[in-house]
Amino acid sequence: MTLASEIASLVEDAINVLREKGETLSTAESLTAGSLSSAITSIPGSSDVFLGGITAYQSSIKASHLGVSEELIAKHTVFSEEVAIAMAKGALKSFGSTWAISTT
Repeated sequence: MTLASEIASLVEDAINVLREKGETLSTAESLTAGSLSSAITSIPGSSDVFLGGITAYQSSIKASHLGVSEELIAKHTVFSEEVAIAMAKGALKSFGSTWAISTT
């Protein structure tokens, strides 16, 4: 099994669990530039649980679209756990999903 097929299998498992529980997912991406959303939506049936994603490559977009404060970014850097958490919270708010995944 290749790494790509292992990842696809994990994503498919996650989609199935979310579907069974009636829960939803959104993403907030920076470094991955939409690749995570692409991996999720490549799985048949993902539209049952995946609501959407925001690719916020620039700090100004993290602030305007995800509500990540410029002060938080300045204090911790865009690569920090704190910013990743703030991005995920922004996706939860924007999409109203049960779960959100962020990448910095």
